[in-house]
Amino acid sequence: MKKQYYWFGLIIAGVLLAIALVGVNHVGLRHQAAESAKPLAGFPAPKFSLADLSGHKLELKNITAKNKVTLLNFWATWCPPCRAEIPEFVKFYRKYAAQGVTILAVNQREQPATVKTFVKKAGIKFPVLTDSTGKVGELYQILSIPTTFVIDRQGTIRSVIKGSTNLVTLGRKVKPLLK
Repeated sequence: MKKQYYWFGLIIAGVLLAIALVGVNHVGLRHQAAESAKPLAGFPAPKFSLADLSGHKLELKNITAKNKVTLLNFWATWCPPCRAEIPEFVKFYRKYAAQGVTILAVNQREQPATVKTFVKKAGIKFPVLTDSTGKVGELYQILSIPTTFVIDRQGTIRSVIKGSTNLVTLGRKVKPLLK
């Protein structure tokens, strides 16, 4: 009788272990699927529409449809690395705008009035969009700012720059896309 309970216990333990392993594997597969959904180099940039500081809606697909190489920069006025790279973006835009390059600066979760004041002081001439709800940041799975996506003329992400950047790095990433 004890032998029967022993084997029965082993079978139950084996079944529970199998169920646990299947559950862990299922969670791992869901996590893997979520990871592969991230905007990555070589994949189309997720489409979105946001208002600029004048209240006009801009759509990423309309920018790339105009055959523009696009730098999509996620930032905030309170972020020191973001503030440090803004002069680099201003210089870059002056240098490359005539060659078919644009910058879309997507401000994360701030009020337009705060952003307008900063933009004026910084001398930013490229489009600044407000993502006050953070939905576009979530779409692009932004975990830290600044983060910049380099998008080619066909709307494909060519590289992702995490952290602040500079004029040399931006030039190195964009020049090959202008040919």
